[in-house]
Amino acid sequence: MPASHPSPAVDRPSSRHRALVLHALAFLAYLALTLFYMRPAAQVLGTHLAPDSGDPLFNLVVLKWGIHEMRTGMHGFWNLPFFFPARDVTTYSDHLLGPAAFATFFTAVVPNPLAAYNLLFLGSFVLCGFNTWYVLRRCGAGIAAAFLGGCMFAFLPFRWDQMSHVQVLLMHWIPVTLWSWDRLLAGPTWKRAAAFFVFYVLHVTGGTYLGYMIHFPMLVLLLYRAPALLPRERLRPALKILLPTGLAAGLVLAGVYVPYLRAAGHQARTPLEIQVFGASLVSYLTPTTSNLYGSLAETWRRPENCLFPGFLLTVLAVLAARRGWQRLRTPPARPLSPPRRITILLLAGLAAVAWVVGELRVWEIAGALTAPEIPGLGGHRLGVLTLAAGVLALCLRRLWGGNQPLRLKDLDPWERGLLVSGLLCFLLTFPLVYLPLMRVLPGLSGMRVPARFSAFVFFPLVYFAARELDRWKLGRLVVGLIAVFLLLEVMPTPVNWEPLESEARFPAVDHWLARQYDVTALLELPLEDNSADIVAMYHATLHWKPLVNGYSGYIPAHYADLQRNCCYPLPDPEQLQRLRNWGVTHVLLRKNVLDTRWKRRRAWRWAAEPGISIEYEYKHDRVYRIGR
Repeated sequence: MPASHPSPAVDRPSSRHRALVLHALAFLAYLALTLFYMRPAAQVLGTHLAPDSGDPLFNLVVLKWGIHEMRTGMHGFWNLPFFFPARDVTTYSDHLLGPAAFATFFTAVVPNPLAAYNLLFLGSFVLCGFNTWYVLRRCGAGIAAAFLGGCMFAFLPFRWDQMSHVQVLLMHWIPVTLWSWDRLLAGPTWKRAAAFFVFYVLHVTGGTYLGYMIHFPMLVLLLYRAPALLPRERLRPALKILLPTGLAAGLVLAGVYVPYLRAAGHQARTPLEIQVFGASLVSYLTPTTSNLYGSLAETWRRPENCLFPGFLLTVLAVLAARRGWQRLRTPPARPLSPPRRITILLLAGLAAVAWVVGELRVWEIAGALTAPEIPGLGGHRLGVLTLAAGVLALCLRRLWGGNQPLRLKDLDPWERGLLVSGLLCFLLTFPLVYLPLMRVLPGLSGMRVPARFSAFVFFPLVYFAARELDRWKLGRLVVGLIAVFLLLEVMPTPVNWEPLESEARFPAVDHWLARQYDVTALLELPLEDNSADIVAMYHATLHWKPLVNGYSGYIPAHYADLQRNCCYPLPDPEQLQRLRNWGVTHVLLRKNVLDTRWKRRRAWRWAAEPGISIEYEYKHDRVYRIGR
């Protein structure tokens, strides 16, 4: 063979080497962009927290609890020591089990949990970009389209809006989990099973929301791949791999979610919460305040509803949808008679009217509009009517028309599954669809933010937008201009980094508590607001004594009642007896509760009451024992 035509044996390593180089360069590019957008993150990695000291500080507490438990045997992991005497408190929010495993290894080398948290926080942006790039490249996308697709997914406006919720930012395993699942179904091998299992475990142990939600797109992908697996000659060898993999994945899933199921009886979400934190069509036009153009949506912005994906991504997605419609649309195989056509149109119109009413009800809760009252269609019934009318219209179109409105079989099963799963998750972001389904599907009733299903809408959106961009075959100059526009569009406003006190600088009383072995449970006063409770929890990470105080996704009734009625500035006899009955042995009085003379006099008189004694006092921080 002439020297000018290298053999495949030479070509293959050369091609693999080039791919590795491109992967490394892409990773470094996403890292550089993340550090630039998050500046000065590299300088404050172990000392500051972004973007505030509310939910991020709470998540840091949960992460530190996971580290503590992994070092001591995991015997009490599900009993986060807050809201005493409540049990299974870890299930009140996201467990962060996988991130805690990473942080445990990290802090064994660098003893700084805050630095571990910030690495998870920043790493989510880098890995979101890189994993999207990797999947797009494996699907045949060009370098420019794959890289820009990674940027679109990594720096989504939705992600800037979720910076306080690291458990939602951990979206980076979505692309590779879905891709490896599809590859496993397309051709089951032990190598593919191992790859899928690793990504699946990393994803479902990252947090409850995304860990639960990914099973909807996985189910859709399974349905589209199943027909090719059903022939007997393929089914038996496939089951030898799929069944053990499914069993192993099921065991992981049970270990993570059985505690949540056990606690589900007293933690179900109300329809009002679903409507407050569910999406509307306007949500997908609402940019986050972190966007350069975020001020455009001040009048209609709602919490957890900044779902506008960006101008470039929207334009590309619309063009991809237009191309797909032209390619896949099919007229009825059998002509529809006027009565049948009118029936289908009436059903579709009924579904549309019900949808509009549902949208108005969401905005009625926000105080912006008034929704008409329809007798018999309160609660979830409006959603049932909408779904029933829409599904019936599609079924009649298929039955009477002789074919589907879209030729989805013309798509590859992977792309077909992505498209349908994205549409399904889009519908699940709306309370109108979510409310009736939460009554019949286990797990949905435990989540209050349906809008977070949009994480599984954005990945298909990015995928098809990147593939559309790849079809254009643009010159380097135009690609460069598009890249500049995208990187400017996704650039956030300056990220706030707040300094956070280290354990060495915690108040002296917390160091004293860490040395006491007879503190069964502790109430910290004053009971002010959630921010004070989060700080109390953070200080408790030094000693891990059970606290009556707490903050989480759920606030148990006994603590909500205590916040309303207790301790001005100290418990009255009835409240004190309730604390003793719970098993509380100590009360910590922080110095800011004694800011007036009458409070200080009351505190001294309280110490003279039977069974109460002062065990610690320093700089106005005081610890009382409340013996029986």
